[in-house]
This record gives sequence, C-alpha cells and structure tokens, in this order.
Amino acid sequence: METTNPPTVNNKYLRMALRKIESEDFSEKIQHRHVAVIAKAGRILAVGRNRNKTHPEAIVLNEDGDKILKSIHAELDAIFKVKNKEQLRGATIYVARIGRSGHPGMSCPCKMCQALIDKYGLKRAVFTTDYGTGTLDFTGEAA
Repeated sequence: METTNPPTVNNKYLRMALRKIESEDFSEKIQHRHVAVIAKAGRILAVGRNRNKTHPEAIVLNEDGDKILKSIHAELDAIFKVKNKEQLRGATIYVARIGRSGHPGMSCPCKMCQALIDKYGLKRAVFTTDYGTGTLDFTGEAA
C-alpha cells in the first residue's frame, strides 16, 4: 500500500492554528477539529475554535432519536472574541483543520461563515486543504 505525504503548510498563522489544535482538549463528540486565527498587520486579533453548544435548545434529535449537538464554528468564535469589530475591517482569517488521519484537511469556511467574514469586512480567508492551502478573497468592506 502506497502512503502519501501530508501536505506542507508554510503559512505561519496556519501552522500556529495547527499547533493549537494539537494542544487543545477537543471533545470526542467533535467530528472536525478547527481553529481560526484572525490577523491584521502582523498582529493577532483573536483565536477561536469549534466547540459544541451547551444550551439545551442546541441539542436536537435525529430520525433515530440520537442526540445531535450543534456547534459553534471556529470562525464565528474568533470573530466574536474581537470586541471592537472595526478592527476586523481588512483583516485576514486563517482556518485550519486536522483530519482523522492526523494531517491537515479541508477547512474552507462554510457559506454561513463566509457571509459572516464578509459582513465584518475581513478581506481574505486562508485555509488548509487536503493538498496544501486555499484562499478566498472578500470585498473587505462591511455591509
């Protein structure tokens, strides 16, 4: 069986996010381990991670009656940690995920997070992929 080498991640903020994932105590119930770092002009504004919501209304049941915990996305967590939202204008968010293989995986922000990134005027999202990194550009102008 041929083994593949994990993708190389050269971006310092993505590497920081990957180290944070490895150092954090993620619940076994969290399927994907994501960390988001927001930076602007070489300064880190916030670091967020995905986590399960704990409010009772955030717990739903699937068709089989199993509990499904809704989660707070890493991007949302990082954005809401920035007290002065004006600081987000023109910033870049870096999102990383470590997959079940123990290697970086796809962490492109979902549509909901992309809308939030655009709403607060961030200009770019840089994220890990199964093969390296990817980038999404935004207008950088809050609505």
